[in-house]
Amino acid sequence: MILGACQFDVRRAQLKNLTTGDEWLLPRAELQVLKLLLASRGSVVAKHRLGAADDDHPALTDSSVTRAVFMLRSFLGVEHEHLIETVKGRGYRLRCDTRRRRERWLTLTWSKPWLVLVILLPFIVLTALHVSENYAGSGPTPP
Repeated sequence: MILGACQFDVRRAQLKNLTTGDEWLLPRAELQVLKLLLASRGSVVAKHRLGAADDDHPALTDSSVTRAVFMLRSFLGVEHEHLIETVKGRGYRLRCDTRRRRERWLTLTWSKPWLVLVILLPFIVLTALHVSENYAGSGPTPP
């Protein structure tokens, strides 16, 4: 399973950054949270459900779930931390639209400078014309 620039190997409980080659054997809390988020991809998963006990392990505390999400985001990196979204008062969601979000971000990033230039250019031209008209004949006055 690919998550941003990382590959998740469920059987080995390992997250590998394909860009840097860093590998991380997931501790129990991070593994449990990531598996549940993947199983519910695109849907909000309540914090108490992410920390629920199973046959082999006791329940995780809310702070353990929060820390696990923080650690997963930090390993995914700044450019992919948005994949795990906090839904205030409800829980967490693993985003499905990673490619669309990245393309939208690139579009906004590259179009904004042009948009600003298009909006400001008429004001710059008008100001330059106004200044040149007002000061064109205002050279030194003859004695």
